[in-house]
Amino acid sequence: MAERGRVLFVTPCTISGYAGNIARFRQTIALLSRDHEVEFLSLVEPIGRNAGKLAGWGARPCRLPPVLQNSLRIAYKSIYLLNRLLVEGGFASAYRFGAFDIVGRALLALVPGWRRYDMVFTNYVWTARPWARAATTTVIDLHDIHANRHERLGVKVWVTLRPEDERQRIEESDVSLAIAWAEYQTLRARHGDIKVRFMPYWPTEAPQRDGHREPVAVFLASANQVNADALDNLRLSGVVEILVNLGARIRVCGAVCSTPQALSLQQAFPQAVELLGVVDDLGSTLNSAALGINLAGPSTGLKIKTVDYLHAGLKVIATAHGSDPWLERTCPLHLLILPDGPLNGPAQARAQEWLAAALAEQTAAPPEGPRKDAERCWAQALTARADADPRRTHA
Repeated sequence: MAERGRVLFVTPCTISGYAGNIARFRQTIALLSRDHEVEFLSLVEPIGRNAGKLAGWGARPCRLPPVLQNSLRIAYKSIYLLNRLLVEGGFASAYRFGAFDIVGRALLALVPGWRRYDMVFTNYVWTARPWARAATTTVIDLHDIHANRHERLGVKVWVTLRPEDERQRIEESDVSLAIAWAEYQTLRARHGDIKVRFMPYWPTEAPQRDGHREPVAVFLASANQVNADALDNLRLSGVVEILVNLGARIRVCGAVCSTPQALSLQQAFPQAVELLGVVDDLGSTLNSAALGINLAGPSTGLKIKTVDYLHAGLKVIATAHGSDPWLERTCPLHLLILPDGPLNGPAQARAQEWLAAALAEQTAAPPEGPRKDAERCWAQALTARADADPRRTHA
């Protein structure tokens, strides 16, 4: 039996809360841990208190010396805060984590003799460079690359590098994984198929099952402008009227319930719309519903909520911005893609017919295509550098 490789998963995110990143972490760790020992290092929080959660995902806290881990966190958070102040003060146009590259490498050099990793896996480009000498292979899980997301979300600052910095750091990595299909197409045209691979998100664990679905449509979202706008799109689209005529209810879940757009939707349809707020037992909420809704406008990244709906076995009604070409290819019978704006004519008739059929199904099962496709993509991604270390086995 081949020796299991060692992987260090480095992230500038927390795992003590629930967000789209958490779902991606779980998918990545589950796939990596089949053939590797996975250690997890957060640059923003101590991981020890989350050891049980990590163990359930198939990982363990990082085994680097605690003093080194704490020093890396202090350096990262200090540089992050300084860069944010510079950007908000108008002194810089984008985050430049070059300072963390230098400090991180210096801190790692202070602890000679610790075992190198076979792979360092990080989920943002600006956390990869300090670890180049610590691993045989560096893999970057890309998030919203070249997206100018801060402008689209209407906030002053978003964590991103300039496009030329991003391009350089992708070239420095061994493999970069693109989450969304459009992102993958753009990046492989710039860097090639060997450097950039498509790694879509699909949960690895089996979904909860229930024998009965209620005539309920779910909208699940955090509180940001993109999600709030999606509720306005829902209110104005004519979809709610169709659902009401079919005897269905709409449940809005998550922090988005606190937005003015959520209140406007409920006031417009008080008998049909429930605002549930943050839901702890998300599995039960999705497991008993029949439909998921994501009528998003132009935004960035992969729509995690749409994936979660589909994985739970829900049929999904979405705009093109709330979906992804990969999902449409692998879940053709589970997705209805509507045009932006109010429905009329053929689009309205098509939505009426599709929603009526979806609500009539008493049980539902998730499609098999996305899971198989995601696992195939994962194996291809790691195969790109498998020959670099003879001990590494394919996922």
